[in-house]
Amino acid sequence: MMKDELIQYGYSEFRYASQGAQGYVVLAKETHTNKRFAIKGIPFSDVNGNVDQAKQDQVKQEKDMLLQCNGSPYVSNLIKAIDGTKFTFLVLTECVGTLKELIDSLPGNKLNEISAIKYCKDIAEGLHYILSKKCIVNDLKFDNILIDYNGNAVISEFGFAQTLPKASGYSIQEYMGKFYFQAPECYDPKAFKDYDVEYKKRNIQTHTNPSQRSEACSLGYIFYVMIQGFKQDLAFKKQFELPYYQNFETFKYKKQLRYIIDGFTQFAPRERLPVEEVLILLKGIISFEFDLDQKFVELISQETQEQANQLNQEIEFIQNFNNKYYPIFKNEDSALQEFQSSQDEIEKLRGYSKNLEYQINSLKALQVQAESKIQGQDKIIKEQETKITKLTQEICINILNYLIQSTQYLQKKKSLTSRKKQKIIKATQINSDL
Repeated sequence: MMKDELIQYGYSEFRYASQGAQGYVVLAKETHTNKRFAIKGIPFSDVNGNVDQAKQDQVKQEKDMLLQCNGSPYVSNLIKAIDGTKFTFLVLTECVGTLKELIDSLPGNKLNEISAIKYCKDIAEGLHYILSKKCIVNDLKFDNILIDYNGNAVISEFGFAQTLPKASGYSIQEYMGKFYFQAPECYDPKAFKDYDVEYKKRNIQTHTNPSQRSEACSLGYIFYVMIQGFKQDLAFKKQFELPYYQNFETFKYKKQLRYIIDGFTQFAPRERLPVEEVLILLKGIISFEFDLDQKFVELISQETQEQANQLNQEIEFIQNFNNKYYPIFKNEDSALQEFQSSQDEIEKLRGYSKNLEYQINSLKALQVQAESKIQGQDKIIKEQETKITKLTQEICINILNYLIQSTQYLQKKKSLTSRKKQKIIKATQINSDL
């Protein structure tokens, strides 16, 4: 029925995405723009065609919450609302799929380390923005996280969203979302007695209604499942520390990730890390890993992802001919071929890079040798200059000594000649007298 009405409004190529709080969410292409949108269809009449006023009130509530939280690229924007004959359609942010679809398509149903950090950062961005508007999502789960055309995770479901009263900081209504990601204090004490008993045992006062701390806890469990996979008994052991498995020890940022996840999922609500603090940590990791300036950290956009493609880590983005990034694939076989082709190109680039690095190292070695030879020649020249200087000094000294000796010899010879003349004159005088 939803499909029939949407066809009349110019949509085609439908794909089921998730079941929202009040209706179903499908992904569909707008024919005249060729863009894909997430569309939530909410029935406002019963099987007999009678208008359900409660449903209409819920639709209005969801529209108001979407408009109140509008303005962040990590929160789904309400593009338009269409009042059909049996459904009200909320046309949301352009997207290519959900985070659940992406995770379900991967081996082990979990993301690699860098991808998980990136998507958790996106969700934290959106949640921090929503909390700043004094609102809560009240139903954080993979189905309600869209992936847009830039590969960013976007919070999309506001069917159970509520405003937080300034006085108490707790929602008026109880938690309405999936129990798997639910904060332990929000469980019904009658249904989950273990948590209530443990809180009383630890003398911790709690509220069952959602708050900013319970939203942070839900995000912590989402982050945990991203990297460790779905664990069936997680919902029943939230009073205990989370187990981390062998593959986690190979993570580059395991200490930071454990700090974030454990900080978000503390059993005592007041001991949990605030979303803002964790967001700073996640931005720091991405900035360090991708070597980005702050302007890139603020919004992981196409330019950032182009830089990310230069990394060795395999992030779940596929680039098509329009320079868009699709983490969800329309055709899995062709996508895998494109991915393999991309991997082959990356390997070629790695080979070119290694060859270039080898050539650079060779040139550096030649440069060192040349510098060494130049330094050796300089040393020889300096030694020769020193020898010449020393030899010149010796020659000068010898010349001076020769001149001194010559002068002394001439003076001595002159003195002898003078005495000889005097003797001859004296002898001549004696002969004359005789």
